[in-house]
Amino acid sequence: MITSHKRPDEDARKVGADKRIRFTRYLRQTGFGVFGYMPFQNQLDAWKVEQFERTGNVNPLPWVSMRVRPEVTATLVLLQKQHLEATGKEISQSEVLSALVAAGAKAVSRHEDFNTQNAG
Repeated sequence: MITSHKRPDEDARKVGADKRIRFTRYLRQTGFGVFGYMPFQNQLDAWKVEQFERTGNVNPLPWVSMRVRPEVTATLVLLQKQHLEATGKEISQSEVLSALVAAGAKAVSRHEDFNTQNAG
């Protein structure tokens, strides 16, 4: 599967800093709502501590690498294309993934395989 793509013209890349991470901000708020403020913030803080211990950097880059299946990549690329067609603006795969996770977090957390209230 080809995961690289030709970037759109310069106007499409001019999103602005406030909009560049809007879905990441939305995901953070969704995480607070679905999991509670402290559990979600504690997970973010634990990641920062782990990065500091691994790299010695007090301000780690806000990226995580992980393996995903080809179907995930295909979905991200197609949603990127839909966003560009709908808005005329480019969106990163990271932001598309943030939008997907925010949209699905509540539903997935309610599923019986993830719902701790049904555990037993």
